[in-house]
Amino acid sequence: MVTTYLPVVTNNLPPIIRSHHLWAGIWGVSILILARPIFNNRILLYVLIYYLLLVLVMMNSVWSNMDKWNRAQGINELYMLTMALTMYAYFEYSRDFVGFAKILRWVLTFIFFTAILSIYSSIVDPMYARKIVSGAIDQAEDVLKYGGGSYGFAGAIMMILPLVIYYYRNNYKSNYSKPIILLFGILLYYALLRIQLFANILLSTIIIVIALIGERNIRKNIIFFGLLTVLTVALVPYMPQFLFYVSNFFETDSEVYFKINDLAVFIKYGADYGDTATSLRSARYPMLFEGFLTNPLLGIFNSDSTLNIEGGGHLYWMNKLTVYGLLGFIPFALAFYFFVKNALKIMDTEFSFYFLLSIGSGVVLGFMKSLAGREFWYMFFFILPGLYWLPLLKKESKNKVDQR
Repeated sequence: MVTTYLPVVTNNLPPIIRSHHLWAGIWGVSILILARPIFNNRILLYVLIYYLLLVLVMMNSVWSNMDKWNRAQGINELYMLTMALTMYAYFEYSRDFVGFAKILRWVLTFIFFTAILSIYSSIVDPMYARKIVSGAIDQAEDVLKYGGGSYGFAGAIMMILPLVIYYYRNNYKSNYSKPIILLFGILLYYALLRIQLFANILLSTIIIVIALIGERNIRKNIIFFGLLTVLTVALVPYMPQFLFYVSNFFETDSEVYFKINDLAVFIKYGADYGDTATSLRSARYPMLFEGFLTNPLLGIFNSDSTLNIEGGGHLYWMNKLTVYGLLGFIPFALAFYFFVKNALKIMDTEFSFYFLLSIGSGVVLGFMKSLAGREFWYMFFFILPGLYWLPLLKKESKNKVDQR
């Protein structure tokens, strides 16, 4: 967790000690020796079998023509999902939910400090995160030592925000006071603004509104979305002017300022007007759909298509469908479904609502951007479901006080 959520430490340690792979290897050996029964976990087994078939068999037969980027992505996902799911399966097997909660308390502390350092890093270099995302890491090397979060961290803090609101509203379950939780939530949202990933900012704003309305007012949620949809359609002619106005709240040389104006131009003039970033991104869907149709069952790399889908990786779900076809995509999507369904079995109704908001925001992000980074995958498959056990820390503290 340190090597994932506290880069200020790992970026300033000797290469071997700071390596996530070193600690992942130690973890892997440990569970094979001390906790082998966790491999009886059905979700973990399902994912392992799927990815082993995908990586060892299918990539060397059905999808042997797959490009290096998609091949590497498949292997990296096997690594990250295996790590996340074995950690989660271990605590399910050991029933050490207090220990689970203690680890997550540390993770929240790491996220808190990394959010602060992300803000500081963005003051030193407002574009540091964009440089890392675009692959120009050498241009951001001087800022990396400050430990700011990047792409995966932005996705992780976006997803955790609904559960921050849950514990603010249900403060009696938390070890932290309402002002501390409020400060934490505001800090995370401000860090998102400073990291300047527009899709994350947009989605987090929407899910914060829904979370604030709350599970008990679910009907109002439906009414809210219905009215919002009608209002949005009715106000489309005025939307560009509104967006131009909103963009003035951001620095003119910032990525957020550019993206809001870019979206305004796209809405006002359409996809055929110039090369706006929004029009280029929207054009990827037709391109990927065309690639999918070349072989809907087995994917584009099992066809004679010469279509270049290199830019398709920016749209996670559609790229998966195009690359692997229905044969590879449906089992992959079912892994997400089975995991969430299994996690919901132990949760109460109110927590489930906020948990689904968090998970849902991560899924929706995949329709707009690529899903990448350990921070994102560990948040999705380990931290979010584990946050259900945080109230055990308050009970433990109360028991210690009672014993005195």
